[in-house]
Amino acid sequence: MKYWIDLQWQMPSILLTLCVFVMLLADAWDKQRALFGIAMTGVVSGIATAIYFWGKIGGRTITTMNDMVVVDSLGYLLTILICVVLGATLLVGREHRIRHDLLSSEFYILSLLIGVGMLLVIQSGDLITFFIGVEMMSLGIYVLIVANRQSHFQTEAGLKYVLIGGLSTAILLYGIAFIYGATGSTNLHVISGTEIANQSVLLKLGVTFLLAAFAFKISAVPFHMWIPDVYQAAIAPTGMLMATGIKIAVFGGMLRIFGDTLYHPFLAHGDTGWSTILAVISVITLTVGNLCAMKQTNIKRMLGYSSIAHAGIILLAVAAFPWDGYAETSASFLYYLVAYTLAAVGVFSIVSWFSDPVYDRSFISDWTGFSKTNPRVAFAMMICLLSLGGMPPTAGFLGKVFIFESALSAGISPWIVGIAILNTAISVVYYFRIVVVMYMKDSFEPHVLSHSKVMSSVVFCSTTLVLLLSVLCGLWFSVVS
Repeated sequence: MKYWIDLQWQMPSILLTLCVFVMLLADAWDKQRALFGIAMTGVVSGIATAIYFWGKIGGRTITTMNDMVVVDSLGYLLTILICVVLGATLLVGREHRIRHDLLSSEFYILSLLIGVGMLLVIQSGDLITFFIGVEMMSLGIYVLIVANRQSHFQTEAGLKYVLIGGLSTAILLYGIAFIYGATGSTNLHVISGTEIANQSVLLKLGVTFLLAAFAFKISAVPFHMWIPDVYQAAIAPTGMLMATGIKIAVFGGMLRIFGDTLYHPFLAHGDTGWSTILAVISVITLTVGNLCAMKQTNIKRMLGYSSIAHAGIILLAVAAFPWDGYAETSASFLYYLVAYTLAAVGVFSIVSWFSDPVYDRSFISDWTGFSKTNPRVAFAMMICLLSLGGMPPTAGFLGKVFIFESALSAGISPWIVGIAILNTAISVVYYFRIVVVMYMKDSFEPHVLSHSKVMSSVVFCSTTLVLLLSVLCGLWFSVVS
């Protein structure tokens, strides 16, 4: 009976998994047309059940599956966000693949399988569960990147990602092994209550390896070199899933492991504590991502380096966890994560919509005069870019303010926060470059977007929520905190 009670709390993951099995059967019976409907049914039911159990669980934290999985309001909130990203990916991906004649059943099946891995990562109560979830979503992404077998560029980028991913997997396993050797357990609750004074060196070594593995997954410097090639090679919907869903899952895992488990003063504080290390890595990642993005002429590569910079900002919030208190910092952390996700979904959706089967239209110069032929979409693109750059009145602006405020109140060096603020000003330069090209230059070959109710709806919803979230920030903090 206990296991049936445990299973009810995992209903979003279970429903997505069942939809994967149904899609495999439908594909085997040559029913490819039904795959999109099945996938969207899984996503919508996942959102509905997550909302229901989010209200049901309240402020409690429940461990299930022999303490391997943690269920709480944070997990359900991130589940809702991941399912929204999956829904947008499926909608945009279907339109993109129809327009480019890239129809294949693997896209829908792998997208949901990646989603199951993401949900497992954010609800992990054990390092083994976390590892399984990371590998599930990573293996699916590897395949999606090289989905177009005729593209040598995609094959090369996919190979780079696989090699880097294999290295990060090895580092993650080493970190788990060291932590197990120091504490005698891989369970996060047991690790958090373990006396570490006599095992300091071994445990610190394990934490260091974990930090390196996380840095690979979120593309933090110096483990970021695979990002531009992979983003340029992947189709825009896959890039959107990587820039948003993967980051939500990995940062959710960091919230579990570092913010809720490895917060011991000996591990987190001091010159060699992981909090100080992350703060330094965050500003280096911010600076490298922004400076490299300024030099890009390809919009996908620019968005790749932009995602590196945003990872640096979120790392600054993670660095503040053990200093400023879990609840206060996590609310700012989640607000920025949601704001970034909504803006990134909008930008990648428009990039996918703008691409052409004959000409990819991925260079920034291709957007010349875009506002003249597509004024509404250009306005939505501008709002999302301004949010990514942290300009008012968008949610991205408030998100960065909340992150910087949390970092300062946590006692992180004002010099580090000052560099982060300076980088925000730098990022505006390359985002505004696209706005200038769209609005202040005329095109010799104007391009009118094909009519699509699906793409219009995704872009409209993401842009509206970016603006609405900035207005309702007070409600956000009252609910999340």
